[in-house]
This record gives sequence, C-alpha cells and structure tokens, in this order.
Amino acid sequence: MGVDVLVEEAVALGFHRASARQAMTWTLARISLRTGVLHADGVSEEHINEALEAVRLFSERDDLRFFYPSVQQYRDNDQKMWVTHLHQLHVVLYHRGQVPTRPRKKMPECKPALALPPRMQVVVEKWLAARRLTDAPSTTAQLELAVRNFGDWLTQ
Repeated sequence: MGVDVLVEEAVALGFHRASARQAMTWTLARISLRTGVLHADGVSEEHINEALEAVRLFSERDDLRFFYPSVQQYRDNDQKMWVTHLHQLHVVLYHRGQVPTRPRKKMPECKPALALPPRMQVVVEKWLAARRLTDAPSTTAQLELAVRNFGDWLTQ
C-alpha cells in the first residue's frame, strides 16, 4: 500500500519513525477499507476529510457506550489519536504534492469550554490569565487541564 515510502517521507519531514508507521498504517487501512483505494498514491484530500468527519461523528452514535465508557473518554483518547494520525498523513501527502490544501499548523481544539460553578469560574479564569503572563504555554495548558478535571470531579 506504500506505507514504507510514506513512513520514510514522514521521517524526512521530522516525524518519529514509530509514530509515523502507526499513523500511516492506521490511516491507509481505514481509507482502503472504506474506499477501495489500494495504494497511498490514490489517496486524496477528500478521503482524508471523509475519514476526519467519520472520526468526529463517531462520538454522536447511540451505540458509543458499547465501545467507550463515555463520550469524553472517546474524545480524550482515541478520537484525538486518530485525528493526529490523519493529520500526519495529510502533512506527508501535502509535501509530496498529492493534496492541494496545506494542513493546519496547529491541530483544532477538541475540548469543550471550561465549565465550573460561576463564582469558581471567575476565580479560575483570573488565575489562569495571571499564570499565562509568566508560565510557558504548555504549563498553563496543563494547569487548565488539572482545573478542568477537578471541575469534572466536582460535577460528578
């Protein structure tokens, strides 16, 4: 299916070999099963977009509960991983000239807005804003995640 060539091209672009192999194998297998395209050279941007849409819409299925304990667990784990796999394929195909649209530099956010009790929300937003002035973006992202998890725990 051309996985090895895609992996080499991904590595040349700076991707880690193991993650590139996993991404290319997963995406090409799913696209092939859905469309009948048997080689990477036949994959189009339409195929990638269709797969992305299917990954996003899977969380709306009535039978999701048979596969995942919650919609949030699906979104936080497999959905995020599969979107990343498709993004890697998109990057490689763009750089080889196979798809016309440049991939996003930053992956779209999948997380819902932070939702806490109103008084807590105001305090947390002020605290995060203050931390963003001095801390690295990755640090404040982790702080926001911790507060989000705490808020989820409170609502349960």
